[in-house]
Amino acid sequence: EVIYQMLAPTAVILVLLLCCREGLGIPQAIVHIGPHKTASTYIQSVLLSLTKELANVNYYWPTRTNGSPMGTKDTANFALALRSLQISNPAGEISNMASFFNSSLHQNRNIILSSEEFDDMNVTQVATLKNHLQGFNVTIVFVYREFLAQLISLHFELHRVEHAQFSKSFSGFLFGIMNNLPLNVRPIDILKNFGAVFGVGNIRIIDMLGAEAAKEDLAHILLCKIGGILCGHKQFSHVHRPNSAYSLIPAQMFSFYKSYVYLQHNGTCYFCGHVLPEYNQFAVRYKEHLKVHAAPEITVTKLSLLVPYSQQTDAILRDTYGTAILYGNLEANQQAMAKAQVQEVDVEKFMTDLYWNQWLESEYKAALAEKK
Repeated sequence: EVIYQMLAPTAVILVLLLCCREGLGIPQAIVHIGPHKTASTYIQSVLLSLTKELANVNYYWPTRTNGSPMGTKDTANFALALRSLQISNPAGEISNMASFFNSSLHQNRNIILSSEEFDDMNVTQVATLKNHLQGFNVTIVFVYREFLAQLISLHFELHRVEHAQFSKSFSGFLFGIMNNLPLNVRPIDILKNFGAVFGVGNIRIIDMLGAEAAKEDLAHILLCKIGGILCGHKQFSHVHRPNSAYSLIPAQMFSFYKSYVYLQHNGTCYFCGHVLPEYNQFAVRYKEHLKVHAAPEITVTKLSLLVPYSQQTDAILRDTYGTAILYGNLEANQQAMAKAQVQEVDVEKFMTDLYWNQWLESEYKAALAEKK
């Protein structure tokens, strides 16, 4: 009896440990999967800036083997490796992340992952991700942005400064993808893949426009409303401005300029520098010139033919996930769909615009003289 009394507290402790390990004490994994063009970079920047605050509440951002926090886009390499895409060291990326997972499990630490590169995974690849996260209670976080705004933003991202080719018109971009719409702009299919593996009940969706209408910060929603942590943190200053409000016209003008340069040199440019700084300098000069001369003629493309598709996608999302959607706002999304439009240089009129063609020639001569 004495021995029993001595061992009883130990047995209780063991039972409690087992209960904690198998019940409420299971470490949490919040996995933010983007998708592309839904303020993922902002969310990642906030999470990286809060590593100390997160650690204070037992949540951890991925670390390198030396213990230092990974950068905002480092988790992307892990996602790309799972997708079997060509990166410099896929085995190393997977090994480093596996080490972080194992260490976190061993110390009963909660973790947060964030990468928009998770958005293009098939079911098999999602299952591989789940295998890496065995032992964690996983919550998948998806930020929903209505189709038209996301599509315009994706075009802007790909063609504001294109390294491989010149800026493509939105109509050209649209015709190029409509036969095979990228997965990262098909929210229903992305969520279907993750729901099939992790379970629909483990998915949380943030309505991007709904959050904006409510003046709620996306990172704060992820941390507080979904994770239940850092609810008192107030230092969020992000005001989301949709890329659909941005102008691609400077990028188009730069493309016209580069085309002119290449035509003068039989398809080459011996004095051209790196595209990004060259474009940035050109854009500044172009915007300055608008102070003394009217902009080239533009054409406005309304996307009314695509609105029904966007509405259908939105309706399916809300019917399927219902209460899993945070800050759901149908009205805000429908208003955005109705207003969606793209402004571009009217190429036909530009070809006969003597003033702006002469300006491009002067830009070319100035660049040529500078490099001599």
